[in-house]
Amino acid sequence: MILLCETLRDVAFLKSTWLKWVVMAIMKIELNMEKRIFGLDLLRFVAIFLVMRVHAKEHYITPFFKASATRFWYPDGVNLFFVLSGFLIGGIIIRDMSKQKIDFPMIRKFWRFRWFRTLPNYYLVLLLVLIYMQMAFHSTEGFDFSFFIFCQNLFTKHSEFFGVAWSLAVEEWFYLVYPLVLWGFSKAIPKAGFRNWMLLSILFMLGYPLIARVLNLLPHVLTLDYKAILQEKITPFFFRKIVFYRMDSIAFGILAAYVMHYHASIWHRVKYPALMIGTILLFTNIQFYFFVNLNLMIFYPYQELMGTFLILPFLSGLRKVPSFVSVPITYVSMISYALYLLHFSLILNVMVTFIDKPTNIREAVFLHVLYYVISFILAHLLYKYFEKPMMDLRSWQGSLWQRIRTRSPAKI
Repeated sequence: MILLCETLRDVAFLKSTWLKWVVMAIMKIELNMEKRIFGLDLLRFVAIFLVMRVHAKEHYITPFFKASATRFWYPDGVNLFFVLSGFLIGGIIIRDMSKQKIDFPMIRKFWRFRWFRTLPNYYLVLLLVLIYMQMAFHSTEGFDFSFFIFCQNLFTKHSEFFGVAWSLAVEEWFYLVYPLVLWGFSKAIPKAGFRNWMLLSILFMLGYPLIARVLNLLPHVLTLDYKAILQEKITPFFFRKIVFYRMDSIAFGILAAYVMHYHASIWHRVKYPALMIGTILLFTNIQFYFFVNLNLMIFYPYQELMGTFLILPFLSGLRKVPSFVSVPITYVSMISYALYLLHFSLILNVMVTFIDKPTNIREAVFLHVLYYVISFILAHLLYKYFEKPMMDLRSWQGSLWQRIRTRSPAKI
């Protein structure tokens, strides 16, 4: 009997050890901390938390608190993502294009590396959302072919289908258009040099959306018909999810990269006062109180974009922090794109559809925690087994393409 108990205990121990090993092997991700900038990972961490929180609060927080207690004390996480994305891509453009001739092979290389980062995840989750909507509701209302080419909100508001895709359309169109604008200035004024081409292209991408917003509202402003502005559903957030009017958001990040590379002394000298001012802009609701709705429509969301711009000098130099702080934040940063795609259109929608609404705070807290746990688990798996392998193909595909281009047809 004793021998049997000991044998069963050993078998249980082996099974437990085996299961732990399997779980660790499945969930393990290499963080590669030496090549990362903690400050930028921190910004991405905050951005994804804000995005996930604003979606969850409508179902699991707001119903149990006064609306005033859950609004207007934190920035829009998408705006943080926009500026950070522009800052990182701007640095890549300056690094790769400033010392070479800007031509279409170089632009194609930029697009290829960008698309291997974003498109595989997007199309996979889009397919999953389509399957879920068809199976659960026998309907894909709001979906059409434009989602495959990011035209679903090019000039009109985004539908409710795959709600988070609106910001991805803004980013994809920006990274398609901006290199072409930069190339256009290099052809129009070839003697100006890369630095001036860069500045002019940034000013163009900052300026035209503002002009477009003004021209859109000008007929109502000239006739003082402010009531019509609201009646026609041109609310303060009317432009928020329309690609044509939002490209300036990412241009703020490109401008930050420009200042860091070409005015480095100013960038480092002002980082502490800029951090203080930027934080105030991000976490206070300072708005234009004269014709508030009109100002919000035209200048939305400059306060948060400028706030993010101002904290970048400090964050871009923040590298050394204790590992117990850096490791979890870096981990969340790495899976943030998968989290962004999955958390709302799939996970939260499934939970809201198939789980009854919470009737008290205890149930709300439980569902809130469950929402985060499921989101992180599925995002982790998506990142490790799909997103990361697809990103690794960038180097392999690039080297293969280079070999094909340099070999003669007879040798291929």
